[in-house]
Amino acid sequence: MKHIPLSLAFAASAIAGDINIVQLGPPDAVALEIACAGTKQNVELPHGGSTGLFALPEKPTVISPTSGDKIPSLNIPATAKTNIAVLSPAAKGYRWTLIPGKRTEEKWTLRAINLAAEPARLTTKNGPIEIKPDATQELPANGISVRFEGSEKFSYDGSEPCAVVALIYRKDDAWQVLFVPDR
Repeated sequence: MKHIPLSLAFAASAIAGDINIVQLGPPDAVALEIACAGTKQNVELPHGGSTGLFALPEKPTVISPTSGDKIPSLNIPATAKTNIAVLSPAAKGYRWTLIPGKRTEEKWTLRAINLAAEPARLTTKNGPIEIKPDATQELPANGISVRFEGSEKFSYDGSEPCAVVALIYRKDDAWQVLFVPDR
């Protein structure tokens, strides 16, 4: 599928907020249509894939599936703020979570967001913590990593200081983490 870069597709309008779309739902690639200000763009995201950050006009936006069962549409209100739109499993089918961005300049920050239906139990340098489903927790940013109790360590491989979001989810009955820079 050939794509025009999203930033070019929306360049005709006044630029406002940025968005990054992340696919943690179906195991197969998902085809999506992003419609905003009379412009439409199709993207295909594999599981664990993201669009990367791109600008949207300050107009309402709709992300709709063009493939896949039980994938709802996501309505994004007009905003000048940065967001991360995450498609993840739900009790029945899939759901979208819209996460407001929290950029930082020239320093590391880490927040973990539990997208799973059960509490995530992590080990940190300050001791064990539990993150409830759909909750966000600020974590110590030393080394930008997440370790589950009795499990492996997941680490962010970026090198420039920035805000990082650790998206915590379940796949094949195992805990997974996808790190997304929040720029």
